[in-house]
Amino acid sequence: MSSGQGTGHIRQDDRRRIADDDGAGAADPTCADVKSIAADMFGALWDERRFDVLDRHVDRNAVSQLAVPARSAVTGSAGFKAFAEGMFTALPDLRRVTHQVFGCGDRALVRSELTGTHRGPFLGIPPTGTTVVLSEMVYLRFERDAVVELVQQADLLGVMGQLGLTPPDGVGPLGSVLHTVRTVGRFGRLAVRAQLDRRKVATS
Repeated sequence: MSSGQGTGHIRQDDRRRIADDDGAGAADPTCADVKSIAADMFGALWDERRFDVLDRHVDRNAVSQLAVPARSAVTGSAGFKAFAEGMFTALPDLRRVTHQVFGCGDRALVRSELTGTHRGPFLGIPPTGTTVVLSEMVYLRFERDAVVELVQQADLLGVMGQLGLTPPDGVGPLGSVLHTVRTVGRFGRLAVRAQLDRRKVATS
């Protein structure tokens, strides 16, 4: 009987220890820290256009894997800053909504949405004046309070559809060819217009 009680006490102690461990993990301040830094960094960058936040929170040797083909991999705060500047040039009225921020240990995940009017070159496409919405998820890995790795996944195909690059559903092979021809002609005219506008600005 005493042996059975001893076993029971050991199991109860084990359950108590496991519960304590779980509680400690849930309250780990590191999780709160990475969530806070990620939210504050993107808020300051995209909402307030404060590039200095990148110098504070992105390591100089950090590698950022971006969804934009022309800048698929950039290094340090300078590389990410150039990417952000390109986004503001393409979408001058860019606005951002954060849907969720997850964080634990040294990693964070941010799910957000960027909206802006296409007024500058984007993905090699001349300005169309179209309002586009880009959904994205960004993975961040930290060392202390600095980002050392960033990976962006974004719905660029959806943006291309919004800009009229992809043919409508159900048009068939011939319809796709005709759409491509019309799109090439349309973007050619837009490129010429953008070039003329730049010349006017330069000579005014």
